[in-house]
Amino acid sequence: QEDGAWGKPIHAPKPINSSSYDALISVSTDGGELVISGIFDSDGDYLRRGMSKIVKTARGWSRPKAIEIDNFENNSSFVDLCISNSKKYLFLSIQPDEDREDRDLFISVRGEDGNWGEPQILQSLSSSLDETSPFLASDGRTLYFSSDRTGGFGGKDIWKSRRLGGSWLKWSEPKNLGNKINTPAWESYFTIAASGDYAYMTSYIDSYGKGDIVKISLTDATSPDPVVLVYGKVLESGSNKVIKATINYQDLKTGKTVGTASSNPQTGYYKIILPRGTNYSFSAESKGYYSITENIDASLLKTYQEIKRDIVLKKLEVGQTILLKNIFFETGKTDLLEESFAELERVVKMMADNPDLIIEIAGHTDDVGNNKNNQILSQGRAKAVVDYLEGQGADENNLRYKGYGESNPIADNKTKEGRAKNRRVEFKIISN
Repeated sequence: QEDGAWGKPIHAPKPINSSSYDALISVSTDGGELVISGIFDSDGDYLRRGMSKIVKTARGWSRPKAIEIDNFENNSSFVDLCISNSKKYLFLSIQPDEDREDRDLFISVRGEDGNWGEPQILQSLSSSLDETSPFLASDGRTLYFSSDRTGGFGGKDIWKSRRLGGSWLKWSEPKNLGNKINTPAWESYFTIAASGDYAYMTSYIDSYGKGDIVKISLTDATSPDPVVLVYGKVLESGSNKVIKATINYQDLKTGKTVGTASSNPQTGYYKIILPRGTNYSFSAESKGYYSITENIDASLLKTYQEIKRDIVLKKLEVGQTILLKNIFFETGKTDLLEESFAELERVVKMMADNPDLIIEIAGHTDDVGNNKNNQILSQGRAKAVVDYLEGQGADENNLRYKGYGESNPIADNKTKEGRAKNRRVEFKIISN
């Protein structure tokens, strides 16, 4: 609520709830996907143990769809899981070995086809006792879980580990979060807000009955690294109509997609979380549109930030001019920098998906220097873009290029910021 208090719980309708036992296991960062306990038939009736995904649509929540994991086996009556904000990594607390009573932590990686790979045990986090309720913080590096392993205060305690290097299988030695958080009773399901200042968990200490939900203020010692929470709406250029889209965010340096999200089909609202240490680009993808790319540099992030940034989509129609925001060149040269490749790959994909599309690549400069030299530079940069697109498979018959030099400014050349905006590459749709 606006005053900070929690509102009265509202009973969720079908298909979130069914006629059998129901449990919500995970909620995606963008709020558009739920993981629930159980596998159900087409009428929403319970079939067997397992996990299912429900997706928010324009008409409400979809029917549960079973989550398939290669060679998944769990001999426990319980399963805990956590999906990373990027939707690429799945942490599981399961008991695949019939000869053991305790659960261990495993990780499953999502393939390019969208399927989850065979779970691999996180050996450095395992013990001879129970490891349950894994939670990967928004920084993508700090993992919290509950265990009754040696070194605790009694019952189950909350433990913390850090991912080592680029591997998802190597983790630091787990550390107990101490007696400010753990008690002689049972603590589990530790969950941290993206801001990193508060955590929520279940504890049996001084409860009203059984396990209660408690809120904890965190210190630097227990908090994960800071992140940037980016939110806004996906809108159609001109009309501001909200659009359902897939949000992709990339490492700007490598062009590698590091995560995805979805916009709300009813409101256009989206939310992504960007961990510290990388310069990111992000854009929306929806059929018949091209997205203006946005950038956020989190490489030197020191504190948690929230940034509102609407994403604008432009229709692929004749006469439309679209800015290619992430095209970079060597200063004063026509050599494309590596950071440009992710944006250009999006253009290649757009042309493959729309084979009748004919576009003109237009190069522009600011007014610094000689007009003739600026014309030559803009022409060369436009040609460099076309050469790259053709090299990646785009049809040369569907590509044109032209340099406009300093003749078409979109901002004031008297300021540094204005000159930066005028140095740009665009494409114009000639035919579709």
